[in-house]
This record gives sequence, C-alpha cells and structure tokens, in this order.
Amino acid sequence: METKSFRKWFNENSDPNDMCPPALSDEDMLNFLQEYLLPKGWYTAALGGPEQINTEIVHRILLDHSKRYQLEWGIEQDEYWLSEERNPVCRFLYKLDLKLIKRKLKKLEV
Repeated sequence: METKSFRKWFNENSDPNDMCPPALSDEDMLNFLQEYLLPKGWYTAALGGPEQINTEIVHRILLDHSKRYQLEWGIEQDEYWLSEERNPVCRFLYKLDLKLIKRKLKKLEV
C-alpha cells in the first residue's frame, strides 16, 4: 500500500449518503497503525512470516501506547522509556526532560 494519510483515505472512500464509515481492510488497518504509531523508520529483522511481523507491530504499539499493557508485562513506564528497546533519541529526550523538570523544581523551592 502506498503511504498516504488516513484522513485522505477516509475522504476518498467515504460516502456522504452513508451513516457508517468506509470499510477498511485488515492489511490497510495494520499499515495505517504502523505508519502513525511506530517510530519513523521502524523495521524488524524477524525471519518469520507476516503473522510474526504483525505480532511484533502490535507488541511495539502496545508497549509504546498502553500503560495497561506495560503493567501486564511488569514494566514501569519510566523503565521502558529508558530501556534499550526504545530509540536512543527518545531515551536522550526523556532524560533531558527529567533534568529540566528537576531544575524547574529546584528554582521553585528557592
């Protein structure tokens, strides 16, 4: 599937006379979720088939966006965001945010 925005797809496939949204195939749904919710340039080195890759995509999306899923895996959100599994840039920015927050708190205490 050629990469395009969900909004563009939605507008192209919507029928103004229909109360329901347009039908979206499983493959298109997965492609849109991957495009919007995974980091840019995400890839997998899995040797398995498409079903295994689908599992990796869902796992990564849930780890990134679901506190409930993180708790099911016994992972604290801060622990995950600082882990090697995340993009190094994300870890750097997260640590930078923590430093800035600590500095602001110190200024407020004085």
